[in-house]
Amino acid sequence: MDAESQKIVTSLKTARTALNWTQQEFASRSGVSLVTIARMESGMMSPRLSTLSKLKTALSEAGVRIVNESPAGGFSLYVDPKALGPDDIG
Repeated sequence: MDAESQKIVTSLKTARTALNWTQQEFASRSGVSLVTIARMESGMMSPRLSTLSKLKTALSEAGVRIVNESPAGGFSLYVDPKALGPDDIG
């Protein structure tokens, strides 16, 4: 997996973790197979554009926004407080 794909997958996994979603829940909410998510997160495969679109849509609907290249070379994650459970808000 190239560096750009790895950064994208890392941002998706970080967002999934922030929502306290399992890979299975992410798969169910996005319509992407569990196997695909597991392979992407383990670095075994790079995601297709159609897969990224489904994953980002599921995150967006949950209240998460990923901003790439902010800061330069990285990403920022914005999570709507409503997307977090009451135990996650500190």
